[in-house]
Amino acid sequence: MNKEAAKFGKKGLTWEQTDVGGRVYYTLKSADFGLVEVNYTYNNGYMIVGPSRALVELAIRSRESGSSLLHSAKFTAGLPADGNANFSAVFYHNLGALVPAGLENAAQNLPSGPQKAMQAIASNMAPTLAYAYAQGDSITFAANTEGGPFGIGPGTLLGMPNALEMQSIIDRGMNKNK
Repeated sequence: MNKEAAKFGKKGLTWEQTDVGGRVYYTLKSADFGLVEVNYTYNNGYMIVGPSRALVELAIRSRESGSSLLHSAKFTAGLPADGNANFSAVFYHNLGALVPAGLENAAQNLPSGPQKAMQAIASNMAPTLAYAYAQGDSITFAANTEGGPFGIGPGTLLGMPNALEMQSIIDRGMNKNK
């Protein structure tokens, strides 16, 4: 990747490895964009990934204290209805609560249309559980939201309602004329 980046005058990526208390943390950083990095380590057979080593450490401490996603009502509400939670990979986020805090500042200088689109994205960014099942010679991916892992589909980007909201709009329109 660094050779390809060099073709465009970029420095590429750097790797760092740090041993803290017997645990090895890895950091992949952009040499061109200082704040862009990915940190990870391994704990009890799991790869723990986050935007900073501090958040990775916090995730490990939270798990060790008995606090886990299994105790989160929002997480458990997203588990598959068939009860098959034997995932090979899982990705969970609840970013919607974070977006509105910065949205007002970020969107205030935008024209009305883009402001409304950003607000639609923020309001439709529900907690999302995306998961994968490895099954012999295939992998099945699924998510508990229409927009996939980030809850953002083409309709959200265009400020359109999702399928359930659309059904509600149609029902209201049909019942209004009765």
